Amino acid sequence: MDVEERRKVCVDTSYLLSVGPLPPEFEMVLPPSVEAEAEKYGALPPMYTVMMPSAPAVKRVMEVAGRTGDTANLSEADVEVLALALELRCPVATDDYDIQNTAAVLGVEVIKGVHRGIAHVIKWRFRCTGCGRYYRRKYEECPACGSPLKPVPSSTQRLSSSRE
Repeated sequence: MDVEERRKVCVDTSYLLSVGPLPPEFEMVLPPSVEAEAEKYGALPPMYTVMMPSAPAVKRVMEVAGRTGDTANLSEADVEVLALALELRCPVATDDYDIQNTAAVLGVEVIKGVHRGIAHVIKWRFRCTGCGRYYRRKYEECPACGSPLKPVPSSTQRLSSSRE
């Protein structure tokens, strides 16, 4: 089967660590940051393509992650794999719940690894562990009292059964 005939799938490091490479009928696409992480952990697949997502795709992912509150937990590699999947209009293979949450809002299909996957899209806000104030975005510390912030759900929306 030629590479052009295989279905592209953007693969996250968490998937490579928990499951390993996809079957040969898929073309695994990795952003450079995932390639570096996978190499660091000895999880590089035998065959894959490296691609960098465009700046507009990265910007779109960051906008959506900002609305859901996931920016605090998404790494550069997470953002790049989501942006690449969005740009290529292909699924993302991941066991990372923050990636799955943002992917659901972006309309990107998710191929889950060994974990069950998310059942709800969660929009996060951040609560101060000291004074109890709530914030829409995460700060290093509470602007009011300096205590740490903890993520708490502000709303949830159940995913359709086709994504579970």
